Amino acid sequence: MYCTELTSLKREVDLLRSDLAKSRDVIVKLQQKEQAMIERLSDQARRQLERGNKFENLNMGEQRPTQLIYRYSNLYLQGRVDALDALDKLHEMDDSDDLKSKLVFSVVVVRIVYN
Repeated sequence: MYCTELTSLKREVDLLRSDLAKSRDVIVKLQQKEQAMIERLSDQARRQLERGNKFENLNMGEQRPTQLIYRYSNLYLQGRVDALDALDKLHEMDDSDDLKSKLVFSVVVVRIVYN
């Protein structure tokens, strides 16, 4: 009984050692991939800086330039459609496309200021 128990425990220890060795190999491979990714990202960042590209501060949240552009674009698209629909209903404005464009721009600016 003692011998079978000892043999069983030795097998379990061997399996655990084998699993540990496999896990260590996986960790090493992941660390190598991580290092390669870091190097690729730093090379990419360096190239972008050399070309004069600027990075955004992601901590700015809704105030990031790309986010502001996105919000303006959505506001402009929706505001423009709403304003043009309303202006198209006015028969006095049928021949005033230039004036409609200026009014639409004004509506978008007002929506931005008061939004």
